[in-house]
Amino acid sequence: MKVTFFIVSFITINSLIIGCSDQRSVEFVGKGNNWDVKYTAHIQGENQEDIDYIIRYIGSNSPPDTINYKIDSLEVTGAALNENAYVEHTNNSCSGCTITNENDELEVTIKWEEESESFYLTSN
Repeated sequence: MKVTFFIVSFITINSLIIGCSDQRSVEFVGKGNNWDVKYTAHIQGENQEDIDYIIRYIGSNSPPDTINYKIDSLEVTGAALNENAYVEHTNNSCSGCTITNENDELEVTIKWEEESESFYLTSN
């Protein structure tokens, strides 16, 4: 009797958790001549998402100290590259915003020193 109750309770709780969870992740990637970008949108419901991204320098010259970049509508000025020549950002969230769709193409523009590069990110 106790085993049956435990099994039924376990199945019921898992069904509720899975049924109430409306979260999915969409990963976008793209590469230019000097930069490689991976952008992940963790979508919750219809109007909330958290984003993580990594911008990595892959050029042949020495990496710059700072960059300015724009990924779709997100714009950052003066971002410092770490010792491994990349910028990493996690847990940037928005609520009531337009949600990223896996069919979207995200335009990226990166500016550093006297150079600039633009390319698109597409979903995996």
